[in-house]
Amino acid sequence: KNSSSVLVHQLISTRPDFAAYLVETAFDQTDALLAANLGTALFFYFQTDAEAAREAARRLFDSGNPPFQMAVGHALSNPPVEDGRLAPADFDLLIRVLGSSDKRVVVSASRVFFRLAEVSTRLALDMLRYVNFHSDAGLIDSIFMVFHGGRDDVFNAMTTADVDFLLGKLRDVPELDGHWVETLLSHLSRFYPDPPLRFFLERVELAAEQDQFNRLRPINYGPWTHVRLRFREADRFHVLLDRVWDWVVGLDSQNWRYTHNAAALSEA
Repeated sequence: KNSSSVLVHQLISTRPDFAAYLVETAFDQTDALLAANLGTALFFYFQTDAEAAREAARRLFDSGNPPFQMAVGHALSNPPVEDGRLAPADFDLLIRVLGSSDKRVVVSASRVFFRLAEVSTRLALDMLRYVNFHSDAGLIDSIFMVFHGGRDDVFNAMTTADVDFLLGKLRDVPELDGHWVETLLSHLSRFYPDPPLRFFLERVELAAEQDQFNRLRPINYGPWTHVRLRFREADRFHVLLDRVWDWVVGLDSQNWRYTHNAAALSEA
């Protein structure tokens, strides 16, 4: 089976006619191995006949068939970018994939953010707005990998609007797990401390509701902390501290859920 997979991949990558054949006959394809390589075939089809590939991609996505839609996402993981912009047809396809109600389809195109960040940090940040994150920590973490250590340009290109948007997508996530999610929050707490502080206060308040406490861990602390928040390094740390104290004083001291999570916030 492995040798067959290697052979099929070699044929797809070296024979444009074979790649085109696999794509154009996808609806009739019964061979599981060939069907599994549809995304790769569509990717190479884009390299040789972009217009025909786009038309085929639209048909595949419109089918509503998740494997076909995931193939489209895979094929769009490295789109051409000129002058910091995607071709309109590629943009339209990509936002449909990234906005899919099927999490698997969104994941299939998640690697596109590496490509976008390499050529245009602004484009990468803007495209995040089209992602259906499904309030899923794993999906969010895989997409936030675009902000890893070598991507300082992405951090530097962020605006307060970007910060508010990203925190908004994290607000209802039950647990803020994942190295890249923690890395992003750590950076924001140092360089944009006000929005993340407000974010954590709101999550503590949300977690204090009876139906949310067992579902939501509003802030990482103790064994759940792998990348520390950096509020203490912020220029306005003492102002932030006063704000937290005023907030704590106004809490309902009879609600133990508040005190439990407020203590975790103070630890951060």
